[in-house]
Amino acid sequence: MILKISFAILIIVGITLSCAQNIGEWKGDIEVRDGITIVKNPKEPIYSRDVLSLKEELSLGEVTKYQSLFYAVKELDVDDEENIYVLDWMAGHIVVFSQKGDVLRTIGRKGQGPGEFERPMDISIFGNHLMVHDLERGISSFTLKGEFIKSITSIDILSIWDFYCDSLGNIVVQNSPVFDPQNPKQVYRKYDHNMKMIFQFAESPRSGGLGPNNPFGAIGSIALDREDNIIFGYPKDYIIEVFNANGKLIRKIEREYSPLKLTNLDRREMKEANPGRADIDYPKYKPPFRRFFIDDEGRIYVGTWEKPDRSKSYYDIFNPEGKYLAKIGLKGKPIMCRNGKMYSIESNDEGDQFVKRYKMIWRRP
Repeated sequence: MILKISFAILIIVGITLSCAQNIGEWKGDIEVRDGITIVKNPKEPIYSRDVLSLKEELSLGEVTKYQSLFYAVKELDVDDEENIYVLDWMAGHIVVFSQKGDVLRTIGRKGQGPGEFERPMDISIFGNHLMVHDLERGISSFTLKGEFIKSITSIDILSIWDFYCDSLGNIVVQNSPVFDPQNPKQVYRKYDHNMKMIFQFAESPRSGGLGPNNPFGAIGSIALDREDNIIFGYPKDYIIEVFNANGKLIRKIEREYSPLKLTNLDRREMKEANPGRADIDYPKYKPPFRRFFIDDEGRIYVGTWEKPDRSKSYYDIFNPEGKYLAKIGLKGKPIMCRNGKMYSIESNDEGDQFVKRYKMIWRRP
C-alpha cells in the first residue's frame, strides 16, 4: 500500500514538473540605464513546448508543364485588404494577387521609362502607395492600382540594401553612401518621402569590399513595427536595438547564446555555391542571428543559423517587451505577418519558387 501511494506521489510530482516546464517562468533581468531599458534573456525561452503552429492556407506559384509562375521572387508585401504584392525582380514587375490567390494585375515592366524597372529589389506599402526600390533607377511610387506617380533618385538611394516605409511615408533604409576601402561600413537612416535625411540611427561594418569573401559575414538588419519603432541588429553579438520614431534608442534586447561552429558540410555547401572562388574566408563561428521580422502584436522573430533539419531554420520569438518566448522552426524565408497570418517565400527541390500564406495558431502555454 505504501509503495502504491509513493508511486502515485511520484506521478503527480512528475506531471507538476512537466506542466511547470511548459508554463515556464522568465528567468531574465531588466534594468534601465541612461533612459534605455535593457532586457537580458537567458539561453532558454520561457516555453519549452511549441506555442505556435502554422496551417497552410494559400500557395502561389503554380508550376505548369513549361515553366513556373515566378522567375526570381525577391520580396513581398500585403495591403489592408490582404492583397499580396510579389516582387519578381528577374521578370521586372510586381504581381498582385487577391487574398484568394487570383491574379489581379501586374505593376511595372522591364525598361528604362517612367514606371519601368531594371533591377527592382524591394517593395514597401504605406496607405495607398506602393514604393519600389530599383538598384539602377532609385525609388518609384505607384498607387496600389498600379498607376505610376513619380521616381526619385540620388547617390543615397542607389546604395540602398534594404528599406521600409513608415505610416507617414518616411523611408527607413540600410545603405552605404560612401565606399571607403579602408573602412567600409553600412549606415542606417530615416529619410522623408523626398529622400531628405531626417536622422541616422546606427552604423555597422560592411561585409565585402576588398579582401577574402566571407559567406557567413555579419550583416545588419532592420524592420519596422506598427508604431513606427525601428528594430535594428548587427549580429556581432546577440543584441537587438529598438529606436522610437524620432530615432531615440529606447530598448536593448540581449540573449545569452552558445556560438555555433561551422561544420564541414557548411564549408562544402558554400564552396559549391561559389564556384571558382578561391578566397572564401570561413570564420570559426557563425553569427548569432541573420535576419528578423515583426508581427502585428510587436513580437520579434529572429532568424538564426541553427536548423532543426535541412528544410527549416530556427527563429527565436520575443514579445514586445523583449522577453524570449519560444523557439520554432520555419521553412523558407518568412517575410512578414499580417492579421494573424504569416507570408513566406519557399522553394521546392527543383528550385521553383512559391509564396505561401499560413494561419498562425497560438496555443495556450
